[in-house]
Amino acid sequence: MSVPVLVASPLHDQPPADVVARLVPGARTEIEPGPFGWRSLRLVAPGLDLRLRDTGLADAAQLRERIAAMKRDVVALTPSGPTAPAFRLHRFVGRARHVVDLEGLQVQTPAHQSFVFDYARLVFGVAKFPRGFVDSEARWILDANGRTADGAGPREVPEARARRARTIESLARVGVRIPDGLSLVESEREALTCSAADAKRRALALYRTFRETCGAPELAVEHDDAVAAYVEEELTPREREAIAKGDRSHAGMGVEALWALLFALGAVPSLAPLGADCDAEAALDTLDALTARGPLDDGSLRPLPEILDALDQHQCLAWALADRRGALPAPMKGYVVQMRLRALRWVVMDQFAEWDEVALDA
Repeated sequence: MSVPVLVASPLHDQPPADVVARLVPGARTEIEPGPFGWRSLRLVAPGLDLRLRDTGLADAAQLRERIAAMKRDVVALTPSGPTAPAFRLHRFVGRARHVVDLEGLQVQTPAHQSFVFDYARLVFGVAKFPRGFVDSEARWILDANGRTADGAGPREVPEARARRARTIESLARVGVRIPDGLSLVESEREALTCSAADAKRRALALYRTFRETCGAPELAVEHDDAVAAYVEEELTPREREAIAKGDRSHAGMGVEALWALLFALGAVPSLAPLGADCDAEAALDTLDALTARGPLDDGSLRPLPEILDALDQHQCLAWALADRRGALPAPMKGYVVQMRLRALRWVVMDQFAEWDEVALDA
């Protein structure tokens, strides 16, 4: 039976053509160029004739649709409720930055199956067969009946596991216990961040909402017509609604997300005290100074490991918040944890989500 098989990978810097060359040295290739390298690739070798179509680099909208469909497939395979492997797979697929169709496969042919597993291993991906999802060790993560192979799942990276160990230790010092089993955040190899300019513009949209509802003064950069127009376009439906209604509570929560964006931009030294209200006046002064230094396109984010450390801490705190029915040790507050988690997840481009769509829970 000839069917399409998908391989989803969070990697964005490893061209599939190079990967294929490593898998089958000496194979004949026919490449149709595309805007970002290639659009389709045919690989011919003894016992192998595959056509690959790239949907991950040339068309971001198509990639988002494909990822959304794969996530729905994960949910459909566990109709009685989520399981730990299903949760991890859903999160893994949501981080995909590259999805490749492998067309013309004879899925019962060992050589073709072996190619899929080797390809998935090299791009740190998972394969979607008609029967379900398979990891690179050829174990079912989820089959058509929602079952999982023992220990199957996207493989964990030691660096991400070490990060979780540090998080568990740091949260234990403030009286929060985190059990094993909670999904790990991205590794440095997987993570793809927004740009510093995007983070500044999102921060300005949060400030615009705060300013319009709470009566704060304009920042110097807001007098630039081009910046003002971009920020106006950047406002989400919820932010527009808050402005129209004068909803000060919505804007106040946004300041905590703003503080996390300033942390990601390296403009504030830390998110301490963890989970406690930030100094709103300091946040606004910092944003004013940061955006007044030069064009918004200048600058960079703070080192990625530090952003991922903060993201892991806040994801674990969100789990603790749910487990404790909303109560965290003082001075931590639930809304502070959730707003900062939204910002940190958005910075690492969580599931290509719009701001209002980024998940606030663990």
